[in-house]
Amino acid sequence: NYGTYSPILTALKTCSEKLSSVHNATLNKVNELLKEILRYSEDLHKKHKQIKDEESATSEVVKSLQETSSLLYKHKEFYKSKQQELEKVKRDNQNSKDVEKVEAKVKKAQEDYRALVEKYSTILDDFEVKMATSCKHFQQAETLYLTQMIDFTQTYIDNLDENHN
Repeated sequence: NYGTYSPILTALKTCSEKLSSVHNATLNKVNELLKEILRYSEDLHKKHKQIKDEESATSEVVKSLQETSSLLYKHKEFYKSKQQELEKVKRDNQNSKDVEKVEAKVKKAQEDYRALVEKYSTILDDFEVKMATSCKHFQQAETLYLTQMIDFTQTYIDNLDENHN
């Protein structure tokens, strides 16, 4: 027996049990929140995979735009070289048959370059539309993600607040 100190020990024991109960309740709520976050993480991974699949057309148009841009540069340089060749042939006073031959090459290079510029323009228009749509989808997904993270954080804060007040 502890004599006159017994009520104080009983009070300490009761406080310790209540504190332990509060900590257990907090721990249980945090564990539930972690399970919820894990489920959300798995769903988010699936959603990212789905978005990646849905936006593959945008990825393809980006590749096409890059390839066409590269080709466009090469054709432009080729066209310039043919024009310089024509100027050289004219300066060197070559016979008219040689000039006509080079002029035909310049005309062909010009037609190829013009066709590629039109193709590039079409691809660029497609790129702009698809990229705008993709950006909206990405923004929506990111907004939902951030909103959910804020909700998880608020739930955690509320749990701590509730158990410490």
